[in-house]
Amino acid sequence: MERLLLSPSEVAATLGIGRSRIYEFLAAGTLPSIRVGRSIRVPVEDLREWIAQQSAGERAESPVTAEGRGLRRNRTCSVSGSRSGSRRSRPTGGVQGS
Repeated sequence: MERLLLSPSEVAATLGIGRSRIYEFLAAGTLPSIRVGRSIRVPVEDLREWIAQQSAGERAESPVTAEGRGLRRNRTCSVSGSRSGSRRSRPTGGVQGS
């Protein structure tokens, strides 16, 4: 019997993209999902329809528009800066100003 629901990790593996990208799609509401208790699941039929819509949408766009959209997507997903530089050093003890 074919499975009816997939976990986000299974969807990511099936599509060959990262799990965090799947969670972005789920949070934005662009990828259909249902909740089973506290778990998020993606119905297989909805996933197939979503893939068909995505591929039909990309065929309808011009190559320049699709390329520009990809560039913006990459910029929004990059992480900048480091956490270590944001902390200030503090005195470890001793008496200040006598």
